[in-house]
Amino acid sequence: MKTVGCMANRQIARELRVAPSTIDRQLARLGRHCLLYHTQQMQAAKPASAVVIDGFVSFEHSQFWPFHHHPAIEPGSDLIVYSTDEVRRSGTDGRGPSASASASSSSTGDLIPRRC
Repeated sequence: MKTVGCMANRQIARELRVAPSTIDRQLARLGRHCLLYHTQQMQAAKPASAVVIDGFVSFEHSQFWPFHHHPAIEPGSDLIVYSTDEVRRSGTDGRGPSASASASSSSTGDLIPRRC
């Protein structure tokens, strides 16, 4: 319940007086068991008659490293039928739009029109 209550692994370890690696290892084991249980349930499940698809963004490291999640959920049971995630880097490379545009135009043979 501590993980679900948004406690960090180091906080849990400190409270239980164990090593943080113990908490990491036990949570990884729990995650593997959850994946196995979900796989077994999906093999025995009937095909979904209706599916709701949604998308949301989670920032894992910082605002420049978002993870886009796309779950497909069966509305009556809240069962996650399918889920994908992708990583797309946001922001610029720090050089600004004009620097990156001129760099790509010189490398591609001037495909980007220039203003006079």
